[in-house]
Amino acid sequence: MNSKNNLIIVICVDTEGPLTESLKATFERLSKEKKINIKASKKNLIKLQKKKINLRGRENEIADFLNPKRLNYLKNWSQINAMVKNISSSNYRKKFFKNKSIVYSWFIIDNVGFKTNPRKKTLGFNKVLEKYEKILKNKNKDCFGWHFHSIHPSGDPLRYNTSWTSNDYHEKSLCEKILNKNFFPSIFRSGAVIERNDINFWLENFIPFDFSNLSLNKKLNNFKTHDWRGAPDDWSQYNPSLYDYRKKGNLNRTIFRTLDIDTNSNIISDQEIIKAFKRSQKKNTILSVSTHDRRDINPEIEFFLNKVKTISKKFPKVNLSFKNALDAARFVLKKKKQKKLKFQTKITGNKLTIKSNIKLFGPQPFLAIKEKKNLIYRDNPVIEKKQTWTYFINDQIKQIGIAGCDQSGNYATKKIIFKK
Repeated sequence: MNSKNNLIIVICVDTEGPLTESLKATFERLSKEKKINIKASKKNLIKLQKKKINLRGRENEIADFLNPKRLNYLKNWSQINAMVKNISSSNYRKKFFKNKSIVYSWFIIDNVGFKTNPRKKTLGFNKVLEKYEKILKNKNKDCFGWHFHSIHPSGDPLRYNTSWTSNDYHEKSLCEKILNKNFFPSIFRSGAVIERNDINFWLENFIPFDFSNLSLNKKLNNFKTHDWRGAPDDWSQYNPSLYDYRKKGNLNRTIFRTLDIDTNSNIISDQEIIKAFKRSQKKNTILSVSTHDRRDINPEIEFFLNKVKTISKKFPKVNLSFKNALDAARFVLKKKKQKKLKFQTKITGNKLTIKSNIKLFGPQPFLAIKEKKNLIYRDNPVIEKKQTWTYFINDQIKQIGIAGCDQSGNYATKKIIFKK
């Protein structure tokens, strides 16, 4: 690949598993999100979809909100499996561009902390990941990333939470991945693309690449949940500020812009795609888009890539390619290949010493602690010197998982089991 004039397509899938929404629940969501109160019935749904009810100029908006394609949820894993097998087949991957194969980035969630489960989601740590490990046994150049919705303090899964300090489920999520899957993510997408400064600083300790920036025209931002006002909207990546994740600053982690392909809040436009092509004439550029696995992804992929294919004809000198989010980040940031990250450990009495053979992305490794009675939490080691940390082991600990990423997004894990 040439050193310039590269436009890299990244397709992010917020991977959450099956979802069920009853007719009553659809109308409840219509009332909650759009302040339209109409009796729930199949007849009224069809009328709203066909713009047959007077909504004082909001007919188009509500018809789109209730479009059958938006309500066509995949309700079980059999349906998810069939959909993913289709879009990840070799023939499908190659059908849009000659000699270019689609690559996906699967940002996988843990649905945890729910007090109720009205949408019948798959609950539990690593449960969605385990399903996708089976579905994507041969995932080609695809990669797994981490997606997380912080649960509201009420435990209501239908309420968004804008704080990561109101619970520690996000830390437990990574603990479970380290202890049971020997996996640690280097790429991330926030739930509902909600970030605030607490998330910003927490990520800075552990995860180098973030594909959550949904910077748009101010009128299209939903300031009650996600807020990316002022973040770069020219398809450039940036290092955020410590005190405002939307502004350029001196933090080490890198945030990339990702737009929805087709949602209620945003449909990617020709203008945005053209903007990415134009930037790529001067600088290597990532055009990153997102979708969900709760519906058939095929129509959105076809919609988006047909746009890209048409627009690409106006930019014959731009080299178009597909990469997963991690490889794309490495490419545009010119991250050099490093030797394999490894952790070395030594236990002296109750003191654990941890060393990494190369510099970590953040200031410390992620420590996953499992105590007796299945108590699982993250803890902090003490920084001793360059690439060296210590941790004092209490007599309740059964396992310690150590994980971290290097500057290029390679990760390593190590697990210590105490036989007592």
